[in-house]
Amino acid sequence: MSVISFGRRSTPILDMVENPKHLKNLSAKIEKLRLEHIKLVEENDGLRLEKKKLAEEASYAKIEKLRLEHIKLVEENNGLRLEKKKLAKEASYAKVTQKVSKKRDGHDGFEQDEQDGLMDRGPGSQLQYMDQCIRVMRHVGSTADTDTDQAYYVIHDFQNLLVILGDDGSEHNI
Repeated sequence: MSVISFGRRSTPILDMVENPKHLKNLSAKIEKLRLEHIKLVEENDGLRLEKKKLAEEASYAKIEKLRLEHIKLVEENNGLRLEKKKLAKEASYAKVTQKVSKKRDGHDGFEQDEQDGLMDRGPGSQLQYMDQCIRVMRHVGSTADTDTDQAYYVIHDFQNLLVILGDDGSEHNI
């Protein structure tokens, strides 16, 4: 049998369009692809949100790390500052102790110390030195974190100085 065509050619696409069964299948495939596209778009949006959330968490983690590092550096700085303060007190105490020991051991005078200005020249120098010791003791006593042992030794050396100088400020040999 021959097909009479009136200027129309037969093609597979035209055959599918004209066949209702093929139209249903094609429509089902299009709907399936549309749903899959919607699913992929939603998945893509979800991945974008997750990426943004992870970036924020990474940013917060960096900030927290920097905050903790800052706290650590501040604590280290405070520790070094306290250590410096303690060493300065110990140095001051050592100077006073050395000068009291020299006086106790019979040295007749002190050389001028440009840092603390102590000098044992001329009348009344023992009283000046005692006044300097009192100022050092007040400074040591006024500090909130004064070490009890350090305060004890300053007071002990001051008492020794008082014994050396006597009540009237005149020097006694021990």
